[in-house]
Amino acid sequence: MTLEHQQFSRVLELSGLNENDDILHTEVSDAHIQKIAEAHCREWQNLPVHLSMKNTRTVAKDIKKNISGVKEQTEEFFDVWKTKKGNDATYYALINALLHIQQRADAEFVCGLLKEAAADGPQGNRRLGDNEAFSCNQKLLSLFL
Repeated sequence: MTLEHQQFSRVLELSGLNENDDILHTEVSDAHIQKIAEAHCREWQNLPVHLSMKNTRTVAKDIKKNISGVKEQTEEFFDVWKTKKGNDATYYALINALLHIQQRADAEFVCGLLKEAAADGPQGNRRLGDNEAFSCNQKLLSLFL
């Protein structure tokens, strides 16, 4: 295991995640892009090469030329990334790229967003714990017996 992979695994572990979690392999949400752009990822212009984007210099140059605010530049970059990479614009790829450009705090922030998302069910509701789910299932079963 390389040092970079060890660092990646460690950041995930500290957030209560592991490489096999399905959520890591999903496309980064627009809501999370806004949160990342608001508070983090000021080094976005170094990300294209680590996110396997073509024309990396052109992408960064065009965004910097046409958009003035750092938050807006960051949002635009992630929108371009998602458009170009589609389903490959995943949390896994983003966290890995952030670690490659030495932005561990940003990678940890993204992991924190994922941990929150994993704890929430649909429409922002908390998922039931195992005991709560078991109790709920028992109540439902008793209605049919």
